[in-house]
Amino acid sequence: MVVTDDTEDQPTQLLYVNDDENFRELLSVRLSATGSSLDVSTVATGEMAIESLNKESFDCVVTAYSLPERTGIEIIQQINRQFNEIPTILFTGSGSEEVAREATQAGVSDYIPVQANQESFELLANRIETLVDSVRNKTAAKEAKTQLERTLERTTDEVYTVDTAWHIEYLNENMAQRIDYSKEEVIDENLWDKFPSLTGTKLEEKLRTAMDTCEALSFEQYLGEPFNYWVSVNVFPDNDGMSVFSREITEQKERQAELERYESITERMAEGVAVVDSNQQVEYVNSQIGLFTHIDPNEIIGTSAPSVVSTVSTPAAANQFETNLDLALQDANEPFERVDVPVKQGDEERIFECMFSSLQHDNEQKAIITVRDATAERNAQAALDEANQRLQSLIQVTPSPVMEIDLDGDVVRWNRAAEETFGWTSEEVIGEFNPIVPEDRQGDFSENFERVLSGERIRRKEVQRETKDGSCLDFYLSVAPVTNSNGETTNIIAVLEDISEIKRQERQVRRNDEALRSLYEISADKNLEFKQKIDRMLEEGRQYLDLPFAFLSRKGGDTQHIVRGAGTHELLQTGASEPWSKSYCQKTAQQDGLLGIQYAKNEGWESTAPYERFGIECYLGGKVVVDEKMYGTLCFAGDEAREQPFTEAERSYVKLLVQWASYELERQTFVNKLEQLQELTTELTKEEDPDAIAQIAVDATAEILGFETTGIWRHNDESDVLVPIAKGGTATEVVDDQPRFQGGESLAWEAYTAQEMRTYDNVQQEKGVYNAETNIRGEILAPLGEQGLLATASTSASGFSQTDIELVQIVSTAIESAISRSNREQDLRRQNERLDQFSSVVAHDLRNPLTIAAGFLEIAEETGDHEHFEKVESAHTRIERLIEDLLTLARGETTVEDVEELDLETIVTEAWGFVDTAEATLSITDDIPMVAVDKSRLTQVFENLFRNAIEHGGEDVEVSVGRLNGDSGFFVEDNGTGIPADRREEVLEHGVTSNDGGTGFGLSIVKEIAKAHGWTVRVTDGVAGGARFEFVTSE
Repeated sequence: MVVTDDTEDQPTQLLYVNDDENFRELLSVRLSATGSSLDVSTVATGEMAIESLNKESFDCVVTAYSLPERTGIEIIQQINRQFNEIPTILFTGSGSEEVAREATQAGVSDYIPVQANQESFELLANRIETLVDSVRNKTAAKEAKTQLERTLERTTDEVYTVDTAWHIEYLNENMAQRIDYSKEEVIDENLWDKFPSLTGTKLEEKLRTAMDTCEALSFEQYLGEPFNYWVSVNVFPDNDGMSVFSREITEQKERQAELERYESITERMAEGVAVVDSNQQVEYVNSQIGLFTHIDPNEIIGTSAPSVVSTVSTPAAANQFETNLDLALQDANEPFERVDVPVKQGDEERIFECMFSSLQHDNEQKAIITVRDATAERNAQAALDEANQRLQSLIQVTPSPVMEIDLDGDVVRWNRAAEETFGWTSEEVIGEFNPIVPEDRQGDFSENFERVLSGERIRRKEVQRETKDGSCLDFYLSVAPVTNSNGETTNIIAVLEDISEIKRQERQVRRNDEALRSLYEISADKNLEFKQKIDRMLEEGRQYLDLPFAFLSRKGGDTQHIVRGAGTHELLQTGASEPWSKSYCQKTAQQDGLLGIQYAKNEGWESTAPYERFGIECYLGGKVVVDEKMYGTLCFAGDEAREQPFTEAERSYVKLLVQWASYELERQTFVNKLEQLQELTTELTKEEDPDAIAQIAVDATAEILGFETTGIWRHNDESDVLVPIAKGGTATEVVDDQPRFQGGESLAWEAYTAQEMRTYDNVQQEKGVYNAETNIRGEILAPLGEQGLLATASTSASGFSQTDIELVQIVSTAIESAISRSNREQDLRRQNERLDQFSSVVAHDLRNPLTIAAGFLEIAEETGDHEHFEKVESAHTRIERLIEDLLTLARGETTVEDVEELDLETIVTEAWGFVDTAEATLSITDDIPMVAVDKSRLTQVFENLFRNAIEHGGEDVEVSVGRLNGDSGFFVEDNGTGIPADRREEVLEHGVTSNDGGTGFGLSIVKEIAKAHGWTVRVTDGVAGGARFEFVTSE
């Protein structure tokens, strides 16, 4: 046996021939390593190979070339002769072109040279598999052909085959009978020659096309003479020719023609149509069914109608469909339901309505199913249902009353908002005449009804409607007709928008506007005093808030004083007073905003002293603040609880009143203080003494401004110190002794030197406070220009208001002006006194020498004695000196201009030479200093001092000039009579002299020139008891 049947899943049986045992083993291992399904058997000789082939089945033989006795080619030739179609391969290392040619000629299936690597064995394995598969396929094809011919003889179709030259190769018995020829008469004949009537027909055209394209073809064709029948043809061409299957369908075509007439009708229908037999099998469907189901209609025919529905729709729809189909097939008398079948088409779901009817045909009960696409209709209905549901829900949940009224005026719909708004339940009103129209509004209701029935819509018309409890509410009314499908009005629907609150607010706004306008008119009335204004405002407020009591209170210590009261409450009348702790105002004063009480008893006031004392149940009031300090309260109250809390408008109204009262009281207080300060300023202008001015000012400041401690300090120019000159208020209690302030040691000094007003809310927190232990907290320091400083202080840390600061500024300015005026007037008086004194001295000093000159001149004229003329000349000389001193003062020649460093001794000596010294002597110490001086002015100083010493000490007076001990400077002294201690200050003033011949200006000129140099002149006793003048050139 050579080739096995059914070897497709069996391993390939390989016989290998080689006398080399090692190579046989190598080949087995190598082929196994390729992973191929080879079952290898090996033999050593050709005879053994022939023997094995006779005993067993092998799929392939592989042999070496060199073998004992004969070659591998010779063995292959024997195998080819004895065993049909066994593939053979020459696998040898003795390869050459000659061997290859010989192998080919001998019919060897393949020739493969042996290589040392695995690749040659893999090639061998592949070739074995290829050759074996080829043999198996040919064998299978032969068997299949035989089987095919047996099959074709059994088929009911007429079958024939032709080659590529159109020669008939085969035809089955059915075909022979139809053409009325034996097989032998037509086989090997040319188709077109044997049947010339087919030439030029559609059949020839289609068959030739199939042959040319080598593509299968199915068609139906009518054959004319001599056949005269319809055939259904299936053509299957290949490279070797063509197989044609044919079946006569004349009867079917006639039936089809009849069906097509009916189908042409159903195909034109928009609905789908199906015919189902008694077994629920589909006999016919039109194309619309295919469109609806997305299934080819031909695939539907012959299948179960319910199964088609279950394929494209839901189980529930399929069950309902089958139930109604069964009823139709049973020809039941009961009506068939229309079944909706949902079909998913992509992302969209469509609804198809199935309608059933019974049909009796060919003695069989059948059913006709008409299907239409009801998606749009169902969607529209669903949308309508949803819209209706939403409308119903909307009507129920809308906050506006909605009602539907029939043409008789009876209620048919009444939503929840209508129940809540009017108080009637829907059960109470549905079927009854509309109850909400007041009697006096029936005419308006009828008019609205007629307008809507005429086709008009009413939009937001203002109406009033009545509730179950008789209350009348305001609404916007909108009305529209409800029509049927014919457009006829059947009902009307009304929507009411409650505007009662809007109307109430409008009334409240008007009321608020009127109340505010009234307040403005009262506040702006210049003919009314404050008391009249507050009385009218309290009365207006009582009416606006609908409360019986109103009052303005002031807190004085622990007492509440009713400044102005309105109403009948006996404890809240103008002038009444009560303990602060028992008043509602105590709580009001403790908070920044208004205190509002709707029902005191329920809000925890019942057991409190204010409730027990006043019996107030409702209250609205605010704190009145004047100049940033609490003044009292402005309040409105009632002895009955309010039904509603105070509104924002009411609170704003009272807040405005409180602000106005605060402003007006503060303005009046400020005006009163300004008037008092104006009186103070007038009083200060009448006082001449600066100290008296200061005391008046501090007393008035403490009284008018209400400051606890006030003081004034005057600036001492010589010591550069602020010296206290007055204190007022409680300054004595707060500060035992007013301190003196000087540079860098106090806040007062900083304010004075900066010439800026300084305000401190708590001086203890400031650096530079003069006394860290002070009880003072708040302080205002106001400079009085160069005159000094005004200080006001408080022991509380509440701070000063802006009004306080402004008033202190006004006071300080008035004090500064008054003190400056007083100082100027005192200086003027002193200057006038000195001028009077100066004039008297000048008149006296000039009169004396003139009298003397006139007297001696008269004597000289009488006696002729010329000696008397010397007296006249001396008098004239004195007059001349007096005039020169006056000119020196008048010209301002006591100033210095050209300053240079000079030796005092030279200047002293020169000045001594300018004076008539007689017997007087001058001594100069050795250590006399160098000084920076204006030489001409200092010479004048020494001249005046020397002349003064001779005039008062005598012609033999001794004068000394030397350096000061301990100070920078020099002295001039004499041994004359000296100057008394009580006159040492005044001798340096103008016109002061103790010598009848003196001018009284010499020493004043000395003082002015020294001052111009920046020096200080001191008058004291000389060492010898005379006068000593010390000049200190630097401190």
